[in-house]
Amino acid sequence: MAAAQDTYNWTGWSGGISLSSISGDGAQAPAIATLGGIPDQSPDGFALGGQIAYDNQFSNNMVLGVVADVSFANADGSVADGNFLRQTSEINSLGGLKARIGYASGKWMTYATLGLGFANVGYGQSCPAGAGFGTCASGAYSASGDSFQTGVSAGFGVRYGYSEKLILGLDYSYTDLGGDFYSFQVPGNILPSTRYFDTEIQVLKFTMDWRF
Repeated sequence: MAAAQDTYNWTGWSGGISLSSISGDGAQAPAIATLGGIPDQSPDGFALGGQIAYDNQFSNNMVLGVVADVSFANADGSVADGNFLRQTSEINSLGGLKARIGYASGKWMTYATLGLGFANVGYGQSCPAGAGFGTCASGAYSASGDSFQTGVSAGFGVRYGYSEKLILGLDYSYTDLGGDFYSFQVPGNILPSTRYFDTEIQVLKFTMDWRF
C-alpha cells in the first residue's frame, strides 16, 4: 500500500463536476455613490458546474498545470433603499481559466491558482405592491440588467487521489471583476436607470474529477 501511494503521479488530463458556495460583493463606485446613495449589494447562493484540467508532475514533486471551469449559479440578494424601494443583485454564471502550481505528496496535492475570471452579474431594483407612499406608490415592478465581466482570479486548494481514476478536491477562489455599468428600464420612466458597480466574488468549491 505504501509503495502504491508513493508512485501516484498527477500528470495527465482530468475533468468532472463541482458544487460551489458563492458570496459576492458589489459596491457602487465612490464618485457615483456620493450622488446616488445606492447601498452595497451582497448576492450569495450556490452553483453547479464543471472543470477540465491538465497537470504535469516533475521529478521534484512540483506540479504545473492549467484549469478551466464554468458554473451556473443561483445567487442573489437585495437591500432596502428607503421609500419601499429595494436594490437587487444576482450572479448568473461564473468561471475562469487559470494556471496552477502545486506540490504532490503521494495521493495529496496542494496548489495555488492565478489567471482570468469571468461572470455574468446583474443589478436592478424592485418595488412591492400596495405601497401607500414614497417611490413605490406608483405600483409594483421589478427591473434588472446584467453584464458579462472579466477580471483577475486567484485561489488555492487541495486535491486527493481517491483512486487511480477518481480525484476529490476543495478549492477557494477570489475574483475581482472591476467595474461596469448596468442599465435597466423602470416602468413609467422615459430613460433607463444606470448603475456602476465594482464587483468581487468569493467561491468555495467541492470538485469530483475523473482522470482520462
